[in-house]
Amino acid sequence: DFGQLRRRYGVADADAYDRLFESGRRAGKCCGEASTLYLADREALTKLVDAHPDVRVVVLVRDPARIAVSFYQQMRLMGFEPRSFGEAWAAISRWPADVPASFPDALLADYVHVASLATQLRRASTVVDRSRLLAVLFDDLVDDPGGTLERVGAFLGVAVTGAADLPHENTAREPRSGLAGVLRSSRVRRPLQRVAARVPESALSPVRTLRDRLLFQPTTVEVSDDEMQAVRRAMAPVVRDLGVEMELDLIERWGYAS
Repeated sequence: DFGQLRRRYGVADADAYDRLFESGRRAGKCCGEASTLYLADREALTKLVDAHPDVRVVVLVRDPARIAVSFYQQMRLMGFEPRSFGEAWAAISRWPADVPASFPDALLADYVHVASLATQLRRASTVVDRSRLLAVLFDDLVDDPGGTLERVGAFLGVAVTGAADLPHENTAREPRSGLAGVLRSSRVRRPLQRVAARVPESALSPVRTLRDRLLFQPTTVEVSDDEMQAVRRAMAPVVRDLGVEMELDLIERWGYAS
């Protein structure tokens, strides 16, 4: 749920959330939405099921160690995380103390919690009937995007075409200047969203591409081998429990056995 984070981006209530899908509905598209935080939040999935009892939920499962690093990178991109990875990781043991004031919610700085997929998936299965919950390995999506998306489409009851031709592109970015932060603020973002909802998708796509090129640049997170090993040691019990939940040997698959 992360109310402060939602309000920051102009999604303060259910009506504002619903308006995000206006352009897609007008175009006759099947609309969906994804977030890396729905399972990490303790209320979001329950609220979703309360509002839509027949909802189908797809959980993309990635190596928790990589999630921790990736989410740190996302917090850097959003301008919340001012610390190096080593500093941020060491501070988790003192959480919620020492969370920088730039975070709209202290939980966003707990990278262990965000990456604890085993607990999250277990909790999700108590909220959503297993027949309406599909866990998909991120590795499968990367290795076989066409086949994996066809499987997801079958689960959702949606025909998937052209999935095999999807580009492999997921470049992390960081703001080139403070202007990116201004455009992300709710004061600017809300009116832009209202305008965008009235513009055909075909016209929006090139505008988004130009925006991204002007405002963002590729970014990489410097994580030393020692830091990565520390993350993997912390995440090993999570990987083991996650494998039990999914009935897969994820310890072996993700190289935690060595």
